[in-house]
Amino acid sequence: MKNLILATLISIVLISVYSCSKNESCSFTKSTFESKTYKNSVVRIDSSGIDVTSRWSTTFTSNPCFNNTITLNSSGTYTENKDSKCTDSTKNGTWKVYTSNSKNYFVFDKDTTEINSFDCNSLTIKRTEASFSMTLKITKI
Repeated sequence: MKNLILATLISIVLISVYSCSKNESCSFTKSTFESKTYKNSVVRIDSSGIDVTSRWSTTFTSNPCFNNTITLNSSGTYTENKDSKCTDSTKNGTWKVYTSNSKNYFVFDKDTTEINSFDCNSLTIKRTEASFSMTLKITKI
């Protein structure tokens, strides 16, 4: 559950990168993300290289806390906006973005995640633990 919440929060934060409209150019900088709110969705779930998305996505998305959104503040902090049915404690913390060796990264509470892809309104990340991986799409709302 902790990994799901962390992946959800990271996903939401990563959406910030895509806050520009389609007619604007986006840059992977703090200003692209700040003062915006994001949500996430499951793209793909793999277990030992086998696509199990249809079997497991409902398990994650049926959790009311999966529907939480996150607002990235210009101060470098984030605020979780809880779904009314989520009973977990509210999360707050810090975030930042950076680019290194032509790769974009998001840091959420000191947990660094490489961005797989992004445009002005969404980004995609892949989280892997042992033989399980989840690809999440984070979208500006």
